Order: sequence, then C-alpha cells, then structure tokens
Amino acid sequence: VGTSPVRAAPGTDWDYADLVHGEVAGALSALRAAFPQSPLVALAHSLGGHLMVLHQANAPAIRIDRLILVGSGAPYWPCYPLARRATVLAIGCAAAILPRWFGYFPG
Repeated sequence: VGTSPVRAAPGTDWDYADLVHGEVAGALSALRAAFPQSPLVALAHSLGGHLMVLHQANAPAIRIDRLILVGSGAPYWPCYPLARRATVLAIGCAAAILPRWFGYFPG
C-alpha cells in the first residue's frame, strides 16, 4: 500500500475496473486489517474520488464510514454555462479518443 504498479504507458492494458477492484480494494483491505476497530475515512482527490465512489457504488465487502471528496466533480457538459459547454464536451471527447490513438491516455 502506498505505491501502485499501474502506470499508463504504451503496451499497458488496464482500466477503471482494475483500479477500483484491485488498487482501491487492496488499500481498503490493508487499512481495515491494520485498524479493525477504527472508522474508515477516505479523503480522495480528483481521479481518486471517482475511483472511491465507483468502489463504494459496487457494493464492496469493505464499506467506508466517511468519504471526503476534493476536486472530484464529474464534467457533465450540459450543467456548464452555455459559453463553456462546447469546451467541456470537447475535452470529454478528447479523453475518450486519445487512448485509442496512443494506446494509453497521455495525460
């Protein structure tokens, strides 16, 4: 716990499910084993927040007691002001297309 062997690179194949069911589940299991009587509180930033919400939404065996999200908003383009919608939509489309071109997300 504390480092991850998963890195975006050409020839590396992993996705959110690998992170949610592997990395997040492993970290929570290790924390619960080390501190079985303590409340489990997660502070998650950015993509970590997305992963933690996905983990908890999929009925995990280890539930957290509190989840604190920082900068983890989902960029749902219709919720943005009209002047920014096209930009947010374009960024979302680029995030879907770039991995297909490069074989990984170059971000």
